[in-house]
Amino acid sequence: MILNILIALSISLAVFIASWFYSRKINNYSIVDVIWAYSFSVIAIVLGLLSPSLSREGWVFIAMLSAWSFRLGSHLGRRVFSHLDVEDGRYLELRKEYGSNVESRFFRFFMMQAVSVVFLLLPLFIVLNGANGVTVVASLDASEIKLPHPIQMIGIIVW
Repeated sequence: MILNILIALSISLAVFIASWFYSRKINNYSIVDVIWAYSFSVIAIVLGLLSPSLSREGWVFIAMLSAWSFRLGSHLGRRVFSHLDVEDGRYLELRKEYGSNVESRFFRFFMMQAVSVVFLLLPLFIVLNGANGVTVVASLDASEIKLPHPIQMIGIIVW
């Protein structure tokens, strides 16, 4: 699990550092919202491909996560990229608040976003670590039924 977390953190930091440089170039930090949304699916798919024994349920989890990520990223992308010449009001306010430290403070902001993605992907790391279901004996003939892992049950309920 630690290796998956380190890979995810490396990908996330690389993506957000590159995004910060691009944001500086276009003078619009609003793109961080789009990058944040899409980074979930990118990291999940990469980690899934690096996990040769990932179960069918694991791929379903990645597909559900990616569907959410692509939907949110596409929505935010349409909004942000339709007016790149005008920065989102929230980021204009942050520019005022950050004053002469705009670039360094936004760099820290981008790095916090990168870390938040990895933190929010903790359920994925559990799935990748092989969190299989719970086996219970269902009847006198000792037939077994495999129930989803409690984390998976919570995910199903939330979804």
